[in-house]
Amino acid sequence: MNNFFFLKRYFVSIVILTLVVFSFSNCDEDDKVLPSLGSLDVAPAEMVVNTATGFTVHIHVPAGTQVVENTLLLMKTDANGNTTEAGQLLDNGSLANGDEIKGDNVFTGKFSFSETAQGELKLKATGKILNAKGEEESAESAEFKVKVYADIKGSDMKAVFDVQNNMVNQLNNLLGGSQNNAANAVNQLLEWVKAQPEVASATLDNSTAIEIVFKSGLRGGAVISLEDDNGKVDTRGGFALPAPAAQQTADDRGNKARIPLSKQTRGNNYTEGGNGWRASGKTSENFDPNIIGNRNVFIYAPYEASWKNNERPHIINILDSLDCGGFQVTYYTNQDADVARFAEMMSYGMVVLSTHGSGGGKAVLTGEIADTNDTRYAGYKALMQGDNPKMGISMNITISKQGDAIKKANVYKLYASYISGLAGEFPQSVILANFCGSDQTPPLREAFIGKGAKTYFGYTNTVNGGFCVAVSRDVFTTLAKNNKTTGEVGKINASDPQTPFATLKMQGSGTMRFATELVNGNFEKGLLGWTKSGDGRAISQLGSLDASEGSYMGIISTGLGYTTETGRISQSFTVPNNATELSFRWNFMSEEFLEYINSSYQDWFEVIIVTKEFGEHVVTSKSIDGVAAEYGAAYPDIPGNLIGVSPDVVFDQGDVYMTGWETTTFDISSYKGKCVTLVLRCSDVGDSIYDTAVLLDDIQVK
Repeated sequence: MNNFFFLKRYFVSIVILTLVVFSFSNCDEDDKVLPSLGSLDVAPAEMVVNTATGFTVHIHVPAGTQVVENTLLLMKTDANGNTTEAGQLLDNGSLANGDEIKGDNVFTGKFSFSETAQGELKLKATGKILNAKGEEESAESAEFKVKVYADIKGSDMKAVFDVQNNMVNQLNNLLGGSQNNAANAVNQLLEWVKAQPEVASATLDNSTAIEIVFKSGLRGGAVISLEDDNGKVDTRGGFALPAPAAQQTADDRGNKARIPLSKQTRGNNYTEGGNGWRASGKTSENFDPNIIGNRNVFIYAPYEASWKNNERPHIINILDSLDCGGFQVTYYTNQDADVARFAEMMSYGMVVLSTHGSGGGKAVLTGEIADTNDTRYAGYKALMQGDNPKMGISMNITISKQGDAIKKANVYKLYASYISGLAGEFPQSVILANFCGSDQTPPLREAFIGKGAKTYFGYTNTVNGGFCVAVSRDVFTTLAKNNKTTGEVGKINASDPQTPFATLKMQGSGTMRFATELVNGNFEKGLLGWTKSGDGRAISQLGSLDASEGSYMGIISTGLGYTTETGRISQSFTVPNNATELSFRWNFMSEEFLEYINSSYQDWFEVIIVTKEFGEHVVTSKSIDGVAAEYGAAYPDIPGNLIGVSPDVVFDQGDVYMTGWETTTFDISSYKGKCVTLVLRCSDVGDSIYDTAVLLDDIQVK
């Protein structure tokens, strides 16, 4: 009997153990986490039902990851849970599928989707990679979710325009021909708006900007400003209502302490799924989290023509006056400052938004007129929907000195969610939000800092243009001219001398500064530290070509892919007193070889050092004929020591030949203690058809 029970218990134990082992093995198999391909960048991130929508999808596969057969698949799961293969993501340099450079480990595809059900469209890249053992294994990207909305009814959009256009007529009646009635008239106008049958709610922030939520879910509103005798406006999102008597005293104007350093935002932004740059393992040294990412300056000024005071000329004058700076300024004014241009700010180290604010820190106005007949409108319909829309429409109204309400235009406004939804991250940027109420509530400042901006300057209330100009001069003098930090800007916590005495606040880091030393010379942190114009990038590979060391390298070109501008990157820094030489590695490659040797088509690569004292000093200069002579190449078919790399590397037209990696060393003893600007540039001569590119790496001062 004892043996029977013993055998029974033994048998049961074996069965249980077997089931447990089987269960765990199945669990491991089912729940196995696949290696990551990174994160998809998808544009747009939303669509409307039953509307064919074009998408561009790309993914920057991590450095050192080899994709089998150079092909990834894009899998699509619709709102009903049906998963299908949408097509291929390729790294083939073909503009037909949206890929600009062959072999740079960026896989791209163009797709058109039309969905019949509202909800979410889920996208994921899958494929095979080679592991450390050289074996194939499956890998996948993180999932990207595209919102699918219902189409906007024509009647709903008409209701927005009707209410906002009628606001002008109502305001005219309420003003009674006197600008002095503006405050009371706007308050009465708000009540009129609330009473409209199409309106769900309306609010008035203390910048006298009206925010409207329509019953359709669409967002509208109006920004109402006062003109001076010359028809100009000097407030940035409404007009200054008289402040309470207590607020009009000087006792509480700027006496609060700055944000303690311990509570300021700091750290670095190199995370997978952000701008794609991660620590490569080449060095344990991180890019300094206190360095502004580049000296590219972006100024967005859609109302410059109608404003009394504008900061753009003052900023440019400060930067032009510098003995050594290397700043590159891009600006968009008036109607050129549209929605698309606003999105370009993501690559700039300094961003100045000189525009109207709306909602007290919730939205900014563009210069783009809202027009349902404009071809761009179809792409905006999805952006204007949902519980947290990215876009709305605002009427821009001014009141003349004679008391006339003047309709300027219905323009698009962008909410904080629009900024949060932009692809990539800011390169450790400083944001100067020169508009009313830009720091009155958290949404906008949190959106900017959440996208990698390190410092955000904004205002607590309606602000006047004269004070915005003074703040701009202070910020750029402090950072660019005096090489100080964001926390040393003199007007932090100072107040506008005009009512309602808006206070300038700084959010985020008070330790951001421009680098005074050469940084990221190996491009392991992308283009952080480098100021660029035209085609300058950081890539992990080009065909079978790798960086000369580490995982990344720079590339400048005469304009590869969709890019038409020739490339230039630069850094300004002070040469250390113990430095004796500058060295860098380069690899010159061109389609001009061999067919256009001894022709007028002489693409070139040049490295120069620029100082106020000595001007431009050429460190090295290479042209098609110069390289050909140096490497023994000759027209039409003698490569000499040049190396043919096609079809592995393809640009646009012909076969590509290269020099291979070379090292140039230059004596910089005469520059000790001086501020210099190091410029590396590449350009076309004769045409822009056959391309030239230069790979760069390991730039050092030692």
